[in-house]
Amino acid sequence: MTSQQSWRPLSQRSIEIQKKVADLYDKLADKQVFEAPLDLYEEQDWGLLDDGILYRGLIESARKSECLTAKKIRELQPNPRSASEYGVEEFEEEGIEVIPNVADEIGNPIRWFRANAPNTKIKNEADDEFRMRLLELYIAHVSKTGETYFPPLEEKLRIKADFYDD
Repeated sequence: MTSQQSWRPLSQRSIEIQKKVADLYDKLADKQVFEAPLDLYEEQDWGLLDDGILYRGLIESARKSECLTAKKIRELQPNPRSASEYGVEEFEEEGIEVIPNVADEIGNPIRWFRANAPNTKIKNEADDEFRMRLLELYIAHVSKTGETYFPPLEEKLRIKADFYDD
């Protein structure tokens, strides 16, 4: 899956992406420059991005209170580390491959930091990391299977997202 495709109009994006773009327009866009959410979408070149990458970028834009361009959103993508850096072997298996952390990196899980963070900055970082991992898991599912709609997975993701948004 490449991070750059041909242009996709906003009207062909999912409802969630359209809502995120509209929210960013309402909260961050200069109304004298942009007359509608579509203008913001086109000016930032968001039509060149895949859905998963764009959605992550929109979340990050809202978090930073800044409309990120397509170029800046692409720069947010982490460089994938090879399995040898994790100290594990790669296996050819069916399904999604999850590589566990190296033993020296193991500490408290993200859920602990989300529940017991010593300050709001760490709690916000843990929340962001949780959402990014959840999104990356979904993107991995879509990349592996090609299925963009998996009702049980979507239901679980929505329940978790709604639970942690409050």
